[in-house]
Amino acid sequence: PDLTFDGRPRIVPIAQSHELVIDHNDPALIGWPVIDANKQNAGRVSDVWVDQSEHIIRYLEVETTTGRKVLVPMGVV
Repeated sequence: PDLTFDGRPRIVPIAQSHELVIDHNDPALIGWPVIDANKQNAGRVSDVWVDQSEHIIRYLEVETTTGRKVLVPMGVV
């Protein structure tokens, strides 16, 4: 995997990040519904994946209505 300068995995679920948190003034994305392009329920956000080197959200982990978990790039959300 891509690593940080000190050898840790670069992109991880936010709970595994030692330095990043979502500010309490920002929306808590975990649990939000996900609607697809056809305006159908696609699932719910189950986790947020962050880039520990650049300090940004890279992916939202979505648990689909079928129970499958997928990563959705933040740029297309």
